Amino acid sequence: MENSSNIKSSAPKKRKSFTVVEIVVVLFIVAVLTCVAIFYGVSIFPSPFRYGQTVQFDAENSIKIDIPIGLVTRFGKVDYKPWKIRQEPGTPFPGLAKTYDMQLTALGGVDEVLTITVGKSTTRKSLTEQEFGALGEQIAASILPNSVETKAEFQQIEVRGGRAMYCGFTDASLVDRDPKQGEYKYLVLYLANYDDGCFVYATALSDSPYTDEYSFWQMLQSLASIEPLLAMPAEETTETLEKSASTSTENQQ
Repeated sequence: MENSSNIKSSAPKKRKSFTVVEIVVVLFIVAVLTCVAIFYGVSIFPSPFRYGQTVQFDAENSIKIDIPIGLVTRFGKVDYKPWKIRQEPGTPFPGLAKTYDMQLTALGGVDEVLTITVGKSTTRKSLTEQEFGALGEQIAASILPNSVETKAEFQQIEVRGGRAMYCGFTDASLVDRDPKQGEYKYLVLYLANYDDGCFVYATALSDSPYTDEYSFWQMLQSLASIEPLLAMPAEETTETLEKSASTSTENQQ
């Protein structure tokens, strides 16, 4: 039978706990490293956006927007890059003065695209809540015939200086097969109506489900960050946004 001294020597030693001084020293070192990283513009945890970027359309018209940042792997090196911005000729949208288009495309082989049209109402007035809701339903009605969804379920989202809403759709033709190049299984329709008469129409396209994907969250937050800085249009008398919204939708599809 082992004696008590042997039993004590074979028992595991109690782990030493950190002292208050040691914890304070570690926290101090972390704080110093964080400050150094901020000073030199180095992010320990990559930001999901390049915040408050200005996209200049012409001398008098621009928008501010948070550009999504994505993971890019090239030649075995991992990096974080903002999505590619491409400006395009404005898509005519009934009821809006001159419009401006831009497209944001994910990098690193991720097949996701944001297409944005921004303009200002020719009436110089914002739509009422009822008019805005009716416009959303009208545009959605042109998408539903080709979608799995049978009804548009709009969700409200906060934007500065206005109101916005979005709705998701699934392409019925891609349920049982993989999308080809240029095809997207999921679409989110986004509309924003600002108090100064500015208006944003956008689509977010992806091959990943819009309900739970991080990239779709990025796309939606990017859209919600838009602040249009558009010059006041010349006074005109034209039909309102609602009367011809479906015509514009057909042009953009």
